[in-house]
Amino acid sequence: MTGPNSTKLDVLVATQTLGPFVMRRLRIDAGEPLRYFVTMPPAPVGSRGSATSTDDAQKPAKELPESLPEIELSALLGRRLTLHHTGVLRCQACGNHTRKSYSQGHCYPCFKRLASCDLCVMAPHRCHYDKGTCRDPKWGESFCMQPHLVYLANSSGIKVGITRAGQQLGRWRDQGALQGRLLATASTRRAAGELEVQLAKEFGDRSQWRALVSSDADPIDLDVAAHRARELVPEPGEGVRYVDDETHSLSYPVAAWPPTNRLNFKKTDTVSGVLTGIKGQYLLLDSGVFNVREHTGYEVTLQVHASDTIEPVSGVPVANSASQIDLF
Repeated sequence: MTGPNSTKLDVLVATQTLGPFVMRRLRIDAGEPLRYFVTMPPAPVGSRGSATSTDDAQKPAKELPESLPEIELSALLGRRLTLHHTGVLRCQACGNHTRKSYSQGHCYPCFKRLASCDLCVMAPHRCHYDKGTCRDPKWGESFCMQPHLVYLANSSGIKVGITRAGQQLGRWRDQGALQGRLLATASTRRAAGELEVQLAKEFGDRSQWRALVSSDADPIDLDVAAHRARELVPEPGEGVRYVDDETHSLSYPVAAWPPTNRLNFKKTDTVSGVLTGIKGQYLLLDSGVFNVREHTGYEVTLQVHASDTIEPVSGVPVANSASQIDLF
C-alpha cells in the first residue's frame, strides 16, 4: 500500500540508482499474482566491533523507523536491474561490520550467542528449552513456547513444514509454494517439529531450488496427502491436534523462466540482468537466479535501467519509461 507520506521517483530513460541500503528479505503483499517489494533501510553508521553481550546482540544496533523506503519489484518486470555490493556486510542483529555472514546475515559473535541462531531453530525437534540450556529463555518463551502449525505445501513438489500460528501464508509465499494446507496445530515449536520429522520420511521437508525456479510444479491433491499423513502418524503427540483445512493457491509474477545458475556476491561485486520474474525469495533474471534472503546484511546499490524486453504477466504491469517507482 502507498502510505500518506509516499514520494514518487520518475523512471526516465536514464538509469536510476537507489541506495546504498542494507539488503533484507523481500516483503510480499497479497495479490494475483503476489506483489514484491524491496525495503531499503539506510546503511547505519556503526562500529566495527562486536556485540558485547547476549542482551545487546539480541537487539538491533539502531531502531529502524516504522516506515522505510520501498520499491515494488513486481512492477519492474522487463527492466534490467543491477545490484552492486559496496563491500560492506553488516550483522542484522547488532549492525556491526562483519567479514562473513553466518545464519543468513549475522556476525560470528551474534551467531554463537543468539538463541535465534541456535541449531534448534532449524531443527525444532532438538529444542532444549526444557533442559534449562536455552541461550535466551525469554526469547524461547516468546518464540518457541508458542502455538505453531504443521502444514503441507507444494513448491517444487510436496513437503511438510512448520511455522508460527498465523504465519502460514507468509511462510508459503517465502518458499514459493503454489499450494499450501494446514495439517495440525501444536502447543510449542518442539511439538510441531517432532511431527514434522516423522512425516518428512514420507513427504520430505525441503524444496529443490532448481526445480522451483525452472517451472511451476504440477498441482497436488493436498487433501489426499493430509489423509495419508493421519494414517502414517495416527497419534501426533502431546499438544498436537490434526485440523481440517482447504487448499490455498498462490501465484507469482513470472513472465519467463531463467537459466538455473546461482548469482551471488562470492566471486563478483555486481549482479545484473533483465528481471523476468520473482518467486519465493528469488529474483529471476535472464542471467540467472539471485537469492535475496541469502544476501541479508549486504550493503548494496540498486540500479534500475529503462528496458522493455518481455511481455507483461497478467495482472502485473511491466514498467516502461512513463511509469514510476513508489518510494514509501
